Amino acid sequence: MMIDTRGYKSVLCLDGDIFFPFIKDTDMPIVATDGAANKLLRCGVRPAVVIGDLDSIDEEVLNSCNCIKIDRQDTTDYEKALSYIDENGLAPAIVVGIGGGYLDRIIMNLSTFYQHNSMLVAEDLVGMIISGRKEIKLPKHTKISILGIDEAVVTSRGLKWDMDNTKLSFSGISSGCNRVAEENIILEVKGKVFIFIYLKDIADAGK
Repeated sequence: MMIDTRGYKSVLCLDGDIFFPFIKDTDMPIVATDGAANKLLRCGVRPAVVIGDLDSIDEEVLNSCNCIKIDRQDTTDYEKALSYIDENGLAPAIVVGIGGGYLDRIIMNLSTFYQHNSMLVAEDLVGMIISGRKEIKLPKHTKISILGIDEAVVTSRGLKWDMDNTKLSFSGISSGCNRVAEENIILEVKGKVFIFIYLKDIADAGK
């Protein structure tokens, strides 16, 4: 399954597990936090701009990339980079490198992601935030998870385990490891949910 990047204007690369096949194929400008920039340059990818407090940046990156230092410690480098993207007409962005590393950092990254209109791309996985009505075309049997982070009410059509005004929440019910039963699925969401779509066929009890 191909990743539909239409409507997105940039790629934001964080210092996590970077999905390099996607990074190397994109023609969108890449905005990187300082730790991510180190990884990118080692693999021959030069970001358009590097944002952050620059406390963990390699000298090679400093000497060869456009770096913007922001010393404020009341925001993360992820948030600093998002502000740059918003101010320079580069939103919405596709975010890579959001996972990997310390669990608390992953949770903080997901919390920031939840507040913005972005797409998350990792190896074999795409994530997005959905509110309102959304139609998605996916191959049958695709594995999909729908998670209510605050609280949401969801009705679906086209899933193996459809929902009908089902309340989802972080501390309650979530539709994890669901399956696509029809190529066109429809979601009606009151509130906001996380959607995670697996790009490769996964054989498990849910198929």
